This record gives sequence, C-alpha cells and structure tokens, in this order.
Amino acid sequence: MSKKLLNLLLVVMMLAVLVPTTLAAPPAQEEGQDYVVVADDWLSKLADKYLGNPLAYPAIVEFTNQKQAEDASYAEITDPDLIEVGWKIYIPSAEEAAEFVAAAPAAPAAEKTLTIAYKIQYNDHFDISTMVYGAEPTHMIYDTLVSVDPNYEYLPGGLTERWEVSEDGTTVTFYLKEGVTFHDGSEFNAGVVKWWLEEMVKEEGVVAYMYNAITEIEVIDDYTVALHMD
Repeated sequence: MSKKLLNLLLVVMMLAVLVPTTLAAPPAQEEGQDYVVVADDWLSKLADKYLGNPLAYPAIVEFTNQKQAEDASYAEITDPDLIEVGWKIYIPSAEEAAEFVAAAPAAPAAEKTLTIAYKIQYNDHFDISTMVYGAEPTHMIYDTLVSVDPNYEYLPGGLTERWEVSEDGTTVTFYLKEGVTFHDGSEFNAGVVKWWLEEMVKEEGVVAYMYNAITEIEVIDDYTVALHMD
C-alpha cells in the first residue's frame, strides 16, 4: 500500500469519527449568559444552539428585555426577526427558557382572508344555499356526505362512514364520522346535517329543487341521520 493511499484512508477514518461529533447539537446550557450578536446570528439559531430548541427564541426576547429595563447596555428586542450585530442580549438557561415557553399563552390566530379569482362574479359570500356557486371555492371550503370517484362510483365523503338504503328505496340512513369539528371548534353531528339540509330547501335557496324529494330529515342519534323520501 502506498504512503499516499494510507494517508488518504487515515483522513477518511478521521472524518468518519469527527463528522458525527461536529453535527451533534451542543448540550443546552445550564446557566444564563450575556451574549453579543455577531454576523449571521438570528434568535432561533441561538435558541437551538444554547437552549436546544429553536422555538424557544421568545424566551431570549423576554429575558433580554427584562435585563434592558434595568440596564441600558442590553438591547431592546422589539422585532424577533431583526437583531443587529453588536447588540448585547441575554440567553437564559435551558430550564428558564423551557418554563417560560410552557407558561406563555398561545398567540391568537391571525384573521385571514380567502381571496378567490373567478371569471364571473357569483356573489359576495359563500353560503351555497343562496348563491349560484362555482365548484372550486365550494370544494375548498366544504366537505361532503357522499363523493364520486373517477369511475362515477358513489363513495362515503369526508363526513360519512357509510350509508344504507331501505329495501323500498325511500329512506337513506347516513352514519356520520365522529370527532369532526368546524374551524371554530364546534362539533359536526346529525343535528348539523338536519339544519344544513333545511337551509338548502328554504324558499330563497337556488338549488332547493335538488332536494324536493326529501319529505323528512330524521335525527336518529348524534351520528345517525335518515332522509325519508316519497
């Protein structure tokens, strides 16, 4: 074996030993410390390095601002996404950070607006019981009791486990999925299905004619509803 090949193998072996050590995350610090921001620093990076959790960066913000209230040599962090080189900040201990994150209230969800571009103005809302609607927004917002596959076979939709049709074909009983909730956390159940169908057949409903065959909507239990027809 040549000397060059031997040296190459030794280098590869050293890399094999050193690389895992280099990639391993440093242990979370046991005590808090002052820190001066350098180039390419950002808070989640520091939180990952010193606290073992990149999502613990709000603790650095809070403890630094507490320090700044008593000592002007510390920076005041008003925007977690913006820290500057040379700032003096404070990184708490991993234990302090964990306690802060656990106790911090969850941030309220920001209000969001859904904007859909459509070549025709159908309406200013998505109440499909009273609007002439397009399939695209409907499918993005609502789920169904029944769906249709590419072969035009009927299948349970996202809200139904299964259904049964009576021997005389006049009653369809739906067995609904449990644990389904609306965006506000309220529960989906048979009462909701009854209310929804009643909304669809009201006089101003633009698709009421599609439900003319239904003569009764029977809530059997919380997750079972039967549609009776002539």
